Amino acid sequence: MNSTPPNSSVLSPKVLIFLGMLFAYLSLGMVVPLMAPLVRELGLTEFQGGLIFAFNYFIWVLASPFWGRQSEVWGRKPFIILGLVGFSVGHFMFAFIAELGLDSVSTGTGVFSGTALLVLLIAARGFAGGLFSGAPPASQAYIVDMVSAKERTAAVALLGAAAGIGTVVGPVVPMFTSFFPRLTIPIYLAAALPLIPALLITFLLPSGSHTRLSPKEAPVLSYLDRRYTGVLSIGLMMNVAFALMLFTLGFYIEDRMALSREGTAAASSFAMVLVGLVGFLVQAIVLPAIKLSPVTLMRTGLMLMAAGMGLLLIPLWPSTMVYVALVVFGAGYSFTYPGFMSAVTFTVEESEQGSVAGLAAGTGAIAFIIGPIVGTLLYGYWWEAPYILSAIVLAITGVYAMLSPGMARLRLRSKEEESSEQNDSSSPS
Repeated sequence: MNSTPPNSSVLSPKVLIFLGMLFAYLSLGMVVPLMAPLVRELGLTEFQGGLIFAFNYFIWVLASPFWGRQSEVWGRKPFIILGLVGFSVGHFMFAFIAELGLDSVSTGTGVFSGTALLVLLIAARGFAGGLFSGAPPASQAYIVDMVSAKERTAAVALLGAAAGIGTVVGPVVPMFTSFFPRLTIPIYLAAALPLIPALLITFLLPSGSHTRLSPKEAPVLSYLDRRYTGVLSIGLMMNVAFALMLFTLGFYIEDRMALSREGTAAASSFAMVLVGLVGFLVQAIVLPAIKLSPVTLMRTGLMLMAAGMGLLLIPLWPSTMVYVALVVFGAGYSFTYPGFMSAVTFTVEESEQGSVAGLAAGTGAIAFIIGPIVGTLLYGYWWEAPYILSAIVLAITGVYAMLSPGMARLRLRSKEEESSEQNDSSSPS
């Protein structure tokens, strides 16, 4: 573990990184509930909407391991800043292109419509995702550089809490879309937000003291390395289920509740607020209190996620049943996500933390390619199909996490590292 030099600013490094991720996820929380109604207003299909998301994460898969490896050479800070600024620029482009598309639809000119519009929207989201993909692994690696093994899960959960708060607050803006003349206005607002922490981090965040490597020394890790393939597989399944739910939820709510455009945006926003609130409470309050091992968190969370997906399938339900199901699902994800992100850090050496964080982020991106495409395709065929598939996959993954010898060894290793550091700190110097 490396310690970060003292910071004279009132804002500590942890707080600055927390703010950076908070504002980014706050922006994402504002954008996602708008996508279903925006896609339909632009005259695009549900599947085309899934492609917009999927390509963004395809670029993420390619870029995230690269940025994580580069953070071992150039330090973590530059890639946190690059990611935040890239997110903003990409979403400004996306909102502008969508606005041209809405103009084309309203005037009937057809200049920005169909395939041309779809390609431009995909390119803008791909640009945003490709650059932003460097920020989460660099942020995680910076945090891991600072803390002991015992504090690692709680520290990683802090980044998860940033995502939780962002998901709580972000969708509040789209709940008032009826007050905006166009759906693109909240997207412009979302694009501007990450520039605030980008400026703070530029001037206030120390560079950190992790040992920088030469380009030749920087490790090139493979997704197939047996040290962490089991953990990455769990992360993949967890995030596929989350992405599948996330990108079909707007269509599910609109169709099951027979809502208008404004009603769909408001109900989807409320649902995401609920999931985010549960995520924040679990990761900021519950996890630091109970102090479970990363593997135990994954085991518990996967079963809760499976139960939440199952609740969405209950045929005799009032509309409130959807929200109950999402609370259970959100609680499960809030256990599994920090467990996964912390567990993977115990599989590699200190000099590989940035690289493995990039792979972990890339695994999530792979899931967000699979989830939207599979989810929207299955939903168009039979609305229950994506949720049945997801519940089954989560349950099988949960059983694997419980019975796998590799997970048992990883649980033992994390506890040994925590005990070793505790003994070292208590030994006389």
